[in-house]
Amino acid sequence: MKKLILGSFALLMFSASMLIFQISCKKSAEAESPMPAVPVQINKVAFTRYSQNGGTEICVMNYDGTGLVKVPVQLGANQSITDEVRLSPDGRKVFFVLYTPGTNETKKEDIYSCDIDGKNQKKIYGMPDGGGNTILGGAY
Repeated sequence: MKKLILGSFALLMFSASMLIFQISCKKSAEAESPMPAVPVQINKVAFTRYSQNGGTEICVMNYDGTGLVKVPVQLGANQSITDEVRLSPDGRKVFFVLYTPGTNETKKEDIYSCDIDGKNQKKIYGMPDGGGNTILGGAY
């Protein structure tokens, strides 16, 4: 009889400890930050077009062709925009490639980014001199 009472007491204590453990795990799981939201679809497309002065410019518009906006990009001496242009997943930044001509050893295609309004332009990748072509992939 004593073993039966001790066994029952041990099972009761084990059950109580499991219940306390589950409650504490639930509270810590609720305290964790929620999963990040699915990125909002931006429904915009970025592209390059030839401007009236013979250069290339970056434009952004809605998927239906409305809301066309030119992104003002600052070019250095002899630099030009290649056909490589992408939007960030949130639609706030534009990524593009600037070509700087030169000899086979000095020509470059560097990757730049800027806000959709052309502000905060900065080089994010500097190709080694004579490094070949730079082709942008998708932004994730």
